[in-house]
Amino acid sequence: MKGTKEKGITLIALVITIVVLIILAGVSMSLVIGENGLFNKAKSGAEQYQMEAIKEKLESEILTLSMEKVAKGENLTVAEVLLKLQSEGICIDIDIENKKCIYGNYTVEFSDENGNVSVKDIQEGKNVEVKTKREFKQIETGENHSLAIDTDGNLWIWGYNSVGQLGDGTAENRTEPVQVTIDSKPDAKFTQIAAGSHHSLAIDTEGNLWAWGYNSDGQLGDGTKEDKNKPIQVTIESKPNAKFTQIAAGRSHSLAVDTEGNLWAWGSNDAGRLGNGTTVQQTKPVQITGIQGSIKQIEAGFHSLALDEDGNLWGWGHNFYGELGNGTTENNVLTPQKITVKSNESIKFSKIAAGMTCTFAIDTDGNLWATGQNQNGQIGNEATEQKNELVQITVPSNPNIKFETVESNTMHTIVLDKNGDLWSCGLNEYGQLGDGTNIQRLTLVPVTIPANPSIKFTQIAVGREHSMALDTENHLWTWGWNTVGQLGNGTTVDVWRPSPIY
Repeated sequence: MKGTKEKGITLIALVITIVVLIILAGVSMSLVIGENGLFNKAKSGAEQYQMEAIKEKLESEILTLSMEKVAKGENLTVAEVLLKLQSEGICIDIDIENKKCIYGNYTVEFSDENGNVSVKDIQEGKNVEVKTKREFKQIETGENHSLAIDTDGNLWIWGYNSVGQLGDGTAENRTEPVQVTIDSKPDAKFTQIAAGSHHSLAIDTEGNLWAWGYNSDGQLGDGTKEDKNKPIQVTIESKPNAKFTQIAAGRSHSLAVDTEGNLWAWGSNDAGRLGNGTTVQQTKPVQITGIQGSIKQIEAGFHSLALDEDGNLWGWGHNFYGELGNGTTENNVLTPQKITVKSNESIKFSKIAAGMTCTFAIDTDGNLWATGQNQNGQIGNEATEQKNELVQITVPSNPNIKFETVESNTMHTIVLDKNGDLWSCGLNEYGQLGDGTNIQRLTLVPVTIPANPSIKFTQIAVGREHSMALDTENHLWTWGWNTVGQLGNGTTVDVWRPSPIY
């Protein structure tokens, strides 16, 4: 009996030793991930720990998104999860079709069985098919719809479509870009686009002007007040063969410059935004005079702006919030008036932008100026009080930064600096500032892409609560509110950082 007991003790000790060695060696034969996924080869303890950490991180993100969708009475999809993970820089590349993404040096596969998104498998290596990104040369945004011209001159549009503002012949919202063509000229290519709150404008390569969407105030310029869900041509009665070089669209009015440099306006004339000396609505283009010199740029919100070739800024129309920068809030400015920096009226400008009720201008030295409504901090001067004169806007952490262009809409603003970096300020409820939060900002903060911080940009566009930008390789990035598909990523989930459009 004694000998048998000693042998038993020896056997137990051997087993314990083997177990300890296994633990020390850190060997695990398999690891189950989710309900269906597993690792089918031995993994070290460190690798196992890393994969468990990845799983925990991703499932936390899924849970957050799922709760947001449940609150809306909707189901979460893998596509939404992948886009969110990419925009947050958690996943470098995504493959929506095969439900995969790259996380560090691992490939993560997702499942959406029974309507529940979960992590299905995690494997070493980067096994993801990355789609080729579309290439665009111009972008624009309306209130909740978006437009872009690709590098071949084709016009694409997506988002809200309640009154035909997408121009595709329907009233259906689109969560991905759809091509818009002219029925009478299906091969037409385009050079310029503009978007009002709910209507759209475009100029083709022959200089013809087209309009579609909401038309309650005659903003389509066809002599009617009937909405149009396909492009119709806009002509001038006294010059039916006129061609156009520039366009702008405001809340419910439109502006255009013809090849001879004449300025035309039509649509709502509330507060004199058409600039023809009256407040009478116009359903066809009327000529605007009073601006000295050739027109370089036009912009529109509830008011209208023009920049002449000599660098002078002109404004007219709505001024309830001081957006015309004349030192007052006197409304109904019926004809173009010069807007200057009161402390130095010799300053000239190179770029301008109209928010719905605020005005921005970049001077020839790259300094940014703003005036108008500011209740959400959208002019970026560290306050929420409106301004009725142009004030200089800087980045607090680096006041020497110079700017290239600026865009604004209703409650937030995006600015592009000379180095190709983006800055934003204003309301941020849906992540439209692109800083990864939903925190309102009263000063300019950087817009970043954690997965690729070296990306530089060349163009920007700002909707009511979403934003877009083109990078130096002509790829489009969008972020912010997405309830009607205005981001163009195939989903209706909000995105808090720039996400690429394929």
